[in-house]
Amino acid sequence: MVDVRFDYGLLQELIGAFESTRSRFEGLAGSLCPSCASDDPVAEHHVSVVKGQEDILLCDAVMSFTYARDGAQDSYDAFKAADGAVGGE
Repeated sequence: MVDVRFDYGLLQELIGAFESTRSRFEGLAGSLCPSCASDDPVAEHHVSVVKGQEDILLCDAVMSFTYARDGAQDSYDAFKAADGAVGGE
Protein backbone atom coordinates (compact mmCIF):
# COMPACT_ATOMS: atom_id res chain seq x y z
CA MET A 1 0.00 0.00 0.00
CA VAL A 2 1.22 3.49 -0.83
CA ASP A 3 1.42 6.02 1.98
CA VAL A 4 -0.09 9.24 0.66
CA ARG A 5 -0.17 12.35 2.79
CA PHE A 6 -2.46 15.23 2.00
CA ASP A 7 -1.77 18.83 3.02
CA TYR A 8 -5.03 19.84 4.69
CA GLY A 9 -3.67 23.28 5.48
CA LEU A 10 -3.29 23.99 1.77
CA LEU A 11 -6.86 22.92 1.10
CA GLN A 12 -8.08 25.08 4.00
CA GLU A 13 -6.21 28.06 2.49
CA LEU A 14 -7.91 27.37 -0.83
CA ILE A 15 -11.32 27.25 0.85
CA GLY A 16 -10.53 30.56 2.57
CA ALA A 17 -9.41 32.15 -0.70
CA PHE A 18 -12.60 31.06 -2.45
CA GLU A 19 -14.70 32.44 0.42
CA SER A 20 -12.78 35.73 0.48
CA THR A 21 -13.15 36.20 -3.27
CA ARG A 22 -16.83 35.25 -3.13
CA SER A 23 -17.39 37.81 -0.38
CA ARG A 24 -15.67 40.53 -2.39
CA PHE A 25 -17.82 39.83 -5.44
CA GLU A 26 -20.89 39.79 -3.21
CA GLY A 27 -19.88 43.21 -1.88
CA LEU A 28 -19.42 44.52 -5.40
CA ALA A 29 -22.81 43.16 -6.41
CA GLY A 30 -24.37 45.21 -3.63
CA SER A 31 -22.56 48.42 -4.55
CA LEU A 32 -24.11 51.12 -6.64
CA CYS A 33 -23.25 51.64 -10.27
CA PRO A 34 -22.52 55.28 -11.11
CA SER A 35 -25.63 56.99 -12.35
CA CYS A 36 -25.95 59.01 -15.48
CA ALA A 37 -26.81 62.63 -14.79
CA SER A 38 -28.10 63.34 -18.26
CA ASP A 39 -31.29 64.49 -19.87
CA ASP A 40 -30.53 62.13 -22.76
CA PRO A 41 -32.95 59.18 -22.53
CA VAL A 42 -30.66 57.04 -24.71
CA ALA A 43 -27.75 57.57 -22.29
CA GLU A 44 -30.02 56.78 -19.35
CA HIS A 45 -31.13 53.57 -21.06
CA HIS A 46 -27.53 52.49 -21.71
CA VAL A 47 -26.58 53.07 -18.08
CA SER A 48 -29.53 50.93 -17.04
CA VAL A 49 -28.53 48.14 -19.45
CA VAL A 50 -24.89 48.23 -18.28
CA LYS A 51 -26.00 48.13 -14.64
CA GLY A 52 -28.20 45.13 -15.39
CA GLN A 53 -25.35 43.29 -17.12
CA GLU A 54 -22.99 44.18 -14.27
CA ASP A 55 -25.45 42.73 -11.75
CA ILE A 56 -25.76 39.51 -13.75
CA LEU A 57 -21.99 39.07 -14.06
CA LEU A 58 -21.34 39.80 -10.40
CA CYS A 59 -24.09 37.42 -9.29
CA ASP A 60 -22.65 34.74 -11.58
CA ALA A 61 -19.21 35.31 -10.04
CA VAL A 62 -20.65 34.98 -6.53
CA MET A 63 -22.32 31.70 -7.48
CA SER A 64 -19.17 30.38 -9.17
CA PHE A 65 -17.02 31.05 -6.13
CA THR A 66 -19.72 29.62 -3.87
CA TYR A 67 -19.63 26.38 -5.89
CA ALA A 68 -15.82 26.38 -5.88
CA ARG A 69 -15.71 26.88 -2.11
CA ASP A 70 -18.32 24.18 -1.55
CA GLY A 71 -16.44 21.78 -3.83
CA ALA A 72 -13.18 22.42 -2.01
CA GLN A 73 -14.94 21.89 1.32
CA ASP A 74 -16.43 18.62 0.07
CA SER A 75 -12.94 17.50 -1.02
CA TYR A 76 -11.53 18.42 2.36
CA ASP A 77 -14.28 16.47 4.14
CA ALA A 78 -13.82 13.45 1.86
CA PHE A 79 -10.05 13.36 2.36
CA LYS A 80 -10.48 13.68 6.13
CA ALA A 81 -13.04 10.86 6.12
CA ALA A 82 -10.76 8.68 4.00
CA ASP A 83 -7.87 9.34 6.38
CA GLY A 84 -10.09 8.29 9.27
CA ALA A 85 -11.14 5.11 7.47
CA VAL A 86 -7.55 4.21 6.57
CA GLY A 87 -6.29 5.11 10.03
CA GLY A 88 -9.02 3.03 11.65
CA GLU A 89 -8.07 -0.19 9.85
